[in-house]
Amino acid sequence: MKSIIILFLFLSITLITSCNHEIKEGRNIETNYLEFYYNEPRSFLMYKYNCHELQSGIPVKTRANYLRIDDTIFFKRFMSNFCKLQNDTLNILDIDARIQALVHFNNKVDTLCMGDNFGIKVNNSLKNDDLAFTKMVVLKILKYYNPHVEKNITIINSNGSVIKTNGNLTN
Repeated sequence: MKSIIILFLFLSITLITSCNHEIKEGRNIETNYLEFYYNEPRSFLMYKYNCHELQSGIPVKTRANYLRIDDTIFFKRFMSNFCKLQNDTLNILDIDARIQALVHFNNKVDTLCMGDNFGIKVNNSLKNDDLAFTKMVVLKILKYYNPHVEKNITIINSNGSVIKTNGNLTN
């Protein structure tokens, strides 16, 4: 019983401190960015992403599309919604993950898995659906998705400009 109480206290403190996501001015932007790996939007594929194995960087051996966002305005909006995600109360067993993300924040990395319509996992913990959050992420991905290329690779800098797409510099 004592160990359960200690575990509960530890988890409570962890939850309270884990979303104290204040972006400190003057921090190197390299420590605060998002990496999204995603299937062709709205596709009906026979597989889903594994939410356990995420690696940072442009995918080389897979056909996953890649979007890196350093845009500070979007990052702040994303983090505001990300920190409001609540633990799952419906006891859903798993999700049909079509989007994986690495949330790089102040030298820490959180993992995010989500469906393109429903289902959210953060650090492999199920969260209640947040349709506004899902829509925000999916619309950002769709903004840069090009269905005419085999593999989308897009990098957006800190002021929101596209600096690289599919291996070609744009500006």
